[in-house]
Amino acid sequence: FPSHDNQLFIFFDIVTLAYYLRRIKIFALDIETLGIESTSVILSIGLVYVKDTTVKNYQEMLKDSLFVKLNAKEQISKYGRTVDKDTLTWWKKQGEIQRKYSYIPSDKDVSVVEAVDSCIDWVKSKNDDTAFVWVRGSMDGPCMDNLFKSVLKSPLFGYNRYRDVRTAIDILYPNTSKNGYVEVDPEQCPDWSEGLVVKHHPVSDCVYDLCMLRFGKL
Repeated sequence: FPSHDNQLFIFFDIVTLAYYLRRIKIFALDIETLGIESTSVILSIGLVYVKDTTVKNYQEMLKDSLFVKLNAKEQISKYGRTVDKDTLTWWKKQGEIQRKYSYIPSDKDVSVVEAVDSCIDWVKSKNDDTAFVWVRGSMDGPCMDNLFKSVLKSPLFGYNRYRDVRTAIDILYPNTSKNGYVEVDPEQCPDWSEGLVVKHHPVSDCVYDLCMLRFGKL
């Protein structure tokens, strides 16, 4: 078992890492899908970029974001993307707001080509080829890469830029986290309220993850 001095060192090292994360530029990516495979239909894409590292408010982080809702039928008929029955059943059990943002078709849903081009243009506008891209778990990156490949486009981000939010939170906040989640410290994120989060809206989920990552309670 670590000695008291070692425990103290580990604590301060974690504090240093958390402090560091509040002061670097970062992307976050989240997608909503109809399955858990890289070939799954992507219902919506959310991207967030934190450039101004002084930003500490949830609402401020929402401002520099991109939300894209895709045409699911086109993905199935034209690109052969897949649908998982259990995931489909899960979506049907979600609240109306959650289903409206991603699951329920709309005449504003865009094609794969339009979605890919929107993501590329948005990321290029940030002029940042080095910032980490934070995702929850290991599925979103490969699923996006597969979508881009279907229209003969290179991946939106290089594979070596992805970082897993869940793992980072458990390491940064070992005494307070649970399965990759931690309470957000309102002293560090002054406007924080869990009621602000729209679950399963990819942009909202991105910012929620960044709040936990940057401002979790130690």
